Amino acid sequence: VTNQQAAADGDVVVLGVKWDGAIATAAEFAAEMAGKTVISMGSGLHKVGPSFEPVIPEEGSLAHGVQEAAPESRVVTAFQHIPAAALLALDEDLDEDVIVCSDHD
Repeated sequence: VTNQQAAADGDVVVLGVKWDGAIATAAEFAAEMAGKTVISMGSGLHKVGPSFEPVIPEEGSLAHGVQEAAPESRVVTAFQHIPAAALLALDEDLDEDVIVCSDHD
């Protein structure tokens, strides 16, 4: 299945790409995602000393940029705080709370 087919066929689209490609990917598949809920998982971080700091895109937030790129979609943001390793451990239960944010009802 191609990304275009997945975006066109899914009832809900999970935008699971690196944060710096999320807006461009949303723009590329905006027509296929129109009218659908799109879950944006990206979270831009850069390491500063021993800690990480957020990368704030010029749109103000990554989810806002994705919404602008795919204006006919209902963009929600979720899963940013769950480590990739936990999401990749498909044989293990995921025992996490998930924060979901959106401007849509």
